[in-house]
Amino acid sequence: MHRRNSWKRVAVVAMAIAVASVAAGCGSSGSTGSSSVSGTSSGGSNGSADRSSAAGTSSGGGIAAAGARVKEFAANPPLEVSLLPSVPDTSTYAIQVSCAIPACNPGAMKPAMAALGWRFDEMNYDISKGPSAVQQELAQAIAAKPDVIIFTPNFQEATFQSQIESGVADGIKFVDVGGTLTSGYDACIQCAASLEAGSALAADIALADAGGQTDIAVLFDPNIASLQAQADGVKAEVAVNGDGSQVLDVEQSVSATPADNAARVVSFLQRNPSVKYVLTAATFQPATALESTGLGSQVKIVGMYPKTESDVASVKNGQVIGYAAGENNAVWWRAADAAARAVEGVKMDQEPTQSLRVMDNSNADTSLLDPADYQDAYKTAWHG
Repeated sequence: MHRRNSWKRVAVVAMAIAVASVAAGCGSSGSTGSSSVSGTSSGGSNGSADRSSAAGTSSGGGIAAAGARVKEFAANPPLEVSLLPSVPDTSTYAIQVSCAIPACNPGAMKPAMAALGWRFDEMNYDISKGPSAVQQELAQAIAAKPDVIIFTPNFQEATFQSQIESGVADGIKFVDVGGTLTSGYDACIQCAASLEAGSALAADIALADAGGQTDIAVLFDPNIASLQAQADGVKAEVAVNGDGSQVLDVEQSVSATPADNAARVVSFLQRNPSVKYVLTAATFQPATALESTGLGSQVKIVGMYPKTESDVASVKNGQVIGYAAGENNAVWWRAADAAARAVEGVKMDQEPTQSLRVMDNSNADTSLLDPADYQDAYKTAWHG
């Protein structure tokens, strides 16, 4: 595959997976996505711990704790946004630097910016041209000397670090969306800690449904940082609340076809009949393949981050037993809120956790794709 096309394809798929529809990683190493078995669940959210040492470390009652979390988030807890100290200054100038393709949701931040009353511009780069195109748009944004830049990097943060530092030196505030928190940023929205929290809730859905020790397969592409973070969150939660349950890796590839990825899952499950749950983001959804091969009755699917009416329908028809739901459109309001707080010099959580909910067959509805009344919650916090 030509490198330029590879950048575009990988970034598009990764962004579609992440709750904010933005990628948290860059590029693929060309992995074929072959399945691998990790043995046991990993200790630690960064996935660096020896996976063979985590099983059996849970204390008694972990499954009950998982069930309690599921019950808590199935109740659809309200989004809470603290009051901004001052009314937003309408002379504030903000620029969003992101990619131009639909997966990056061009225009999605305009309603939040309008609610703040700020002057706002978008500078969208052609992601197929690689990091140099991002650097060019970022340079133009910095040269415009806005008060704050909301930046979706889509490639390695180090590639842009010197530009970020230059902008900070000029007094510009920076909010990262979907990347990695590094020096210079006031906040990182929908980054690793937030993704891990959502996938941990998905693990709790599986554990609560199992009611005891079980084997769980997690589907992910280790070459995409956002997907690795989701897998890490599953492993860390199972290590704590799994009461001896284990997590097995099924590596997928965002550059492979859906049919190829599904075939790897089918092969894996045929070789590992002890697996009773498959945890996955929507991109690697294998429900149709499992049903066609007779495996649908052997395993249950738990999803992470539903985004569409189709995802909701999959819960209603029983293909998926539940989703850990996060933020879709609401993520842009969260980014705008972080920008407002950065401009006002407010101390805040630099890597906030998204608002989470559990969607299952008792409450499945498109209203759960985002926090309830999130626009009103932010407008109220902004003195609107």
